[in-house]
Amino acid sequence: MAGKSRGNAGDRPGTLGAHLKVLRAARGMTLDSLAAATGLTKSYLSKIQNSHKLPPIATLSRIAQALGTGIGSFFGDILDFALPALGIDGR
Repeated sequence: MAGKSRGNAGDRPGTLGAHLKVLRAARGMTLDSLAAATGLTKSYLSKIQNSHKLPPIATLSRIAQALGTGIGSFFGDILDFALPALGIDGR
């Protein structure tokens, strides 16, 4: 597939990066403002958002807190699919 762009992995629905991008945008935050709120670098946050880095849970917790949400928000699509498959009512 030489010459073909695969796009940005963070734009794929259901990825952690896509969730981060949507949550950040919904709160009107830029990567700069999120970096300031979390103490993480803009570059690192960009790599997470573009699915080039998978952060540890502690880092996700810091990001979620800055966004005013829980870390489950990053995995919503996964939980909506997995919990019923496991026989668990997640609602």
